[in-house]
Amino acid sequence: MPHRNALLRVAQRILRNQEDAEDAVQSAFLDAFRNLDGFQGRSRFSSWLTRIAMNAALIRLRASRRKRETSLDQLAETVEAQARFVLAEMRPNPEQEYLWKEGQLLLEKGFQKLWPLYVEVLHLRGMQELSAKEAAGLLEVPVGTVKARLHRACVKLTRYTSRC
Repeated sequence: MPHRNALLRVAQRILRNQEDAEDAVQSAFLDAFRNLDGFQGRSRFSSWLTRIAMNAALIRLRASRRKRETSLDQLAETVEAQARFVLAEMRPNPEQEYLWKEGQLLLEKGFQKLWPLYVEVLHLRGMQELSAKEAAGLLEVPVGTVKARLHRACVKLTRYTSRC
């Protein structure tokens, strides 16, 4: 361990990353221990150990060049990358599921308090995604009536769901 700091500095100069340098030094110590009987004494022990650490750092550097890693933050910054970025997990997390279920319950309670005319307009416009003109044709009322009912329904529904 007396050589650890010197080896760490050498590895960090090569790798330019503290964590990778620490890994390279640990790998160098392990390699040196495994090949200790191969040390012939023609040079100083610290020189031999430094060369092993440099080799470990260079191997790690070559491997990192082949396996290019990009942080998600950097990936999300480019517009082109945003188009290619696809999440593997598309299901909602438990918190999102709970909030969705809670919202559904609040809406059901709110719908129960609304007049049937308002529920019908909300259903046609919101669920079936009909235009105001199409909904007016089905209900046999003017377009303005559909818009007014929809507005009133939304206002009342907002009041009902915020009280629950």
